[in-house]
Amino acid sequence: MSVDAVDEASAVPLDELDEDLRARVVAKAAAALADPVRLRILRLLRERGELTVGAVTEAVPVSQPRVSVHLRCLTDCGYTTVRRAGRRSFYRLATPEIGGLLDQLTGHAAGSIDGLLACLACTPAGEPAIGQSG
Repeated sequence: MSVDAVDEASAVPLDELDEDLRARVVAKAAAALADPVRLRILRLLRERGELTVGAVTEAVPVSQPRVSVHLRCLTDCGYTTVRRAGRRSFYRLATPEIGGLLDQLTGHAAGSIDGLLACLACTPAGEPAIGQSG
């Protein structure tokens, strides 16, 4: 199945997508985790459970509108769920497995710290940054 054939409201099993779309969907799932603020939000929800947007905003160093954008991304990508009560929105991890995924990412980072730190010093094109030797 191609991206043109996927209805936004339908739930399509991953293995039914064509290879290109499947790779793009998995890349999007990874990209949602590729933001330090979103990782902090996920860790916060893991530690504290269900939180309002305001409580998340108090704990992370970004504005409330930016927190809302990050929470929307995490919810759209299936990492969090939202419960509405009146005007308030309460977010929590979508499944306990998300915590395990965070542990796996942290373990990988710990085992690959030298390469990851070197990667942080690279330009978006993958070249060493000015003043960095490669």
